[in-house]
Amino acid sequence: MARRSRIRGVNNVRRGLSRFFNQEVDRRAERAITELLIIGMAKAAVYTPIDKGLLINSSFREVRVVGGKTIGIAGYTQNYAQALHDREGWQGRLNPNAGPKFLERGFEETQSLQNATFRRIMRT
Repeated sequence: MARRSRIRGVNNVRRGLSRFFNQEVDRRAERAITELLIIGMAKAAVYTPIDKGLLINSSFREVRVVGGKTIGIAGYTQNYAQALHDREGWQGRLNPNAGPKFLERGFEETQSLQNATFRRIMRT
């Protein structure tokens, strides 16, 4: 009968590798979401009214991990941002490109670039 050798700690190595790869995926997802928010907000800035610069300077982005999901939030902190975003029929004075739904337009128009960026980051 042949003697079988035992390797100890294989399960620990498997758990460690699994943990490592899960952490790596989480880091990549956070990086990808951050880059998507940067791309979308950069395009949204083109459509944001800049009459006094208060609104565009109040932009923010935030990436959170909630329950295993990576969530990105972008917007403006000025109180009037939501009302201005939703109101139809206006145009900015100093920025002729400005108009309603400026935040949505910024993210919608860069959708293909966001998809490519996400794939590139998650693949590497």
